[in-house]
Amino acid sequence: MADIYILNGKRLRKHRRLAKLSQTALARKLHLRSTAMISRWESGETMPSLENAMKLSKMYKVFLNDLFWEFDQKYSNEFYPPNKKPKGRDP
Repeated sequence: MADIYILNGKRLRKHRRLAKLSQTALARKLHLRSTAMISRWESGETMPSLENAMKLSKMYKVFLNDLFWEFDQKYSNEFYPPNKKPKGRDP
């Protein structure tokens, strides 16, 4: 399986392109000095801060778990295995 960070970077790139934004335009909207940070997110080197992730979510008009689907799946399965229900929830 491909590295989860690389998969997530591809997802971030996909949403940026769907929003018809260049890395330069996105950097300006996020008040970043250059496109280097966006390039690192999209290559899977680093992850956006929570603040920037929230901004991306609003700009792209998607939920955070849509932007970080791979992490959502990984940790959902760790904390809530498919054969166990979370306590306190009725069907």
